[in-house]
Amino acid sequence: MSKKTQRKAPPLFGVVAVNDIYCDIIRNVPRSEWLGVTMPLLTLIPFLLSIFFIGPIIGYSPIFILVEIILILMFYSSIHALRVVITHPKTLIVRLNRKRHRVYVQTYRPTRNIFAKWPVETLIYDWKDIEAHFSNGSGTAGSRTWYKWQAPSTDGKKNWIIISDDNAPLFYQVSRFSTDIADTLLSYAESWAWCRNYMNGLMTPVHLISIENNYSFKYCVTRLSSRMLSRVNEQDKWTTIFPVRNPFFWLISFIMVPTILLDALAMRQIMRRLPETPWSDEVQSESTTDKQ
Repeated sequence: MSKKTQRKAPPLFGVVAVNDIYCDIIRNVPRSEWLGVTMPLLTLIPFLLSIFFIGPIIGYSPIFILVEIILILMFYSSIHALRVVITHPKTLIVRLNRKRHRVYVQTYRPTRNIFAKWPVETLIYDWKDIEAHFSNGSGTAGSRTWYKWQAPSTDGKKNWIIISDDNAPLFYQVSRFSTDIADTLLSYAESWAWCRNYMNGLMTPVHLISIENNYSFKYCVTRLSSRMLSRVNEQDKWTTIFPVRNPFFWLISFIMVPTILLDALAMRQIMRRLPETPWSDEVQSESTTDKQ
């Protein structure tokens, strides 16, 4: 597919609800750098077996202690990654209240303790303290772009609020949707301009994003494929979701296709089980009213 026939990729973040008092913006944040549950699960068993059987192989020497520590840390990392994928909230919302000039951010912060609770917190900032930053760099498959808001914290440091973390897939050139870096960064700038206008009292037109509730198997496949292989959606054929016409695809298909399909099955079950990310009663009342 030539680049001229590509359509601009629909945003994976954006406004989902808006009125005269507040608006909600859904964030595009990857559930995990591991893509899904397959890779953490596949690494757990080898690491676990290695922990118990590495001694007879290399001998009980000082190097054995070092190897054991490394294997235990890698085993722990796999468990941590697995829990992040399973417990990451279904959605994370940023709410702008233009009457109060405040920003309410749903934040999920996993700690290193896999046995602790990882609740969703709501951080509250004054709008005047928010700064927008757009950047690009290397990603999991290709180039990667970030749309982040910077806000102060109580200790004087800056907190980063990721609005969108987008990854250009490997076969972006043959995708139906264009993921051009310049277009993506421009969409970030347009989003920030709309937010500024909204908080300044203007109600400019905006395309509302629909929150997915069904999470069909095909939808889950397209979300995973869009991050790794090609930018697609549920209207695409399976031969487009998996770019079988590209010769290079077959070199990695024996790894990527089973991984994406298994992760999509897991994602379907996880997302249907997770509830909508709630606001606390206090925050819900404050963030949706104009009373001071």
